[in-house]
Amino acid sequence: MPKRYVIIGGDAAGMSAASQIRRMDKEGEILVFEKEGVISYAQCGLPYWVGGVVPEKKKLIARTAEEFLNRYNIDVKLYHEVVKIDPSKKEIKVFRREEKDEIAVPYDVLLIGTGSTAIVPPWEGRNLPGVFTLKTMGDAEELLDWLSSHTPTKAVVIGGGYIGFETAEALHSRGFKVTVLDLAPQLIPTFDKEIAEIAQDALKRHGVEVHLNEEVVGLEGDEKGVKAVVTKNGKFEADLVIISIGVRPVSELAKEAGIELGPKNAILVNERLETCIPDIYAAGDCATHFNRIKNAPDYIPLGTTANKQGRIAGINMAGGDAKFA
Repeated sequence: MPKRYVIIGGDAAGMSAASQIRRMDKEGEILVFEKEGVISYAQCGLPYWVGGVVPEKKKLIARTAEEFLNRYNIDVKLYHEVVKIDPSKKEIKVFRREEKDEIAVPYDVLLIGTGSTAIVPPWEGRNLPGVFTLKTMGDAEELLDWLSSHTPTKAVVIGGGYIGFETAEALHSRGFKVTVLDLAPQLIPTFDKEIAEIAQDALKRHGVEVHLNEEVVGLEGDEKGVKAVVTKNGKFEADLVIISIGVRPVSELAKEAGIELGPKNAILVNERLETCIPDIYAAGDCATHFNRIKNAPDYIPLGTTANKQGRIAGINMAGGDAKFA
């Protein structure tokens, strides 16, 4: 009897796993449940779509649900949100958004690839018009739609990591006066200080202001929109704000199912991407990975890591033996 593989999440880790499973198991049933309406897209490319370097959304999408079904017999269910995992019954509960009902789906092997979500502190003013995150395709669409009917001139990017840096470049290319604020003493904290200084100098040469050691305490504005970002050291005028201070793993489903969590509440996995519950794997931004330098589990959410973890999880789910290293 063909094995049923169920995957929660249709982005980097989930679709990499699904593709690898199909390479190894030609007969197995592969079901992917994705709560949004798009899969297999380049989240890291979103700032370049906002900046106009990527001309249209479809350039960011590697493959559609229809392509996966027709070419690989991988059944992707869009607008299907998994709301519960029941390991004792080996089934999941799925809310079908368009049908507005809930169904139970059994599995033989399960992969959790629920990804991460943008961190937004409980600042006063965080929900003002003109305040955005840039984590998902939906975020980018919302921002571009807003820009089509508004004419901001002063943008503040809160956060100087990879996405914050790229977003600053994107907004600058659109003609905005851009200011980057970061709590840390340097941009891109994963870089060595000397390299970070080179990156900061590049921003400044292009007219982007950079203010480090700035702790944001709130945002000011009214019903028409945001007007300023307030820090402990002062106030920065803005009619557009992008919050880009990092992500947290989406691991609530796993926790409720009794799956052990690790650093930063990411799903704890071993080198085979197995969780503490048999036949349940996790990969991508929702999961830990083993850090050879620390000699311990760690949480470093990156697209490259997600793709590799998904591939390794897929091999093992299909009966192979691969390790993340």
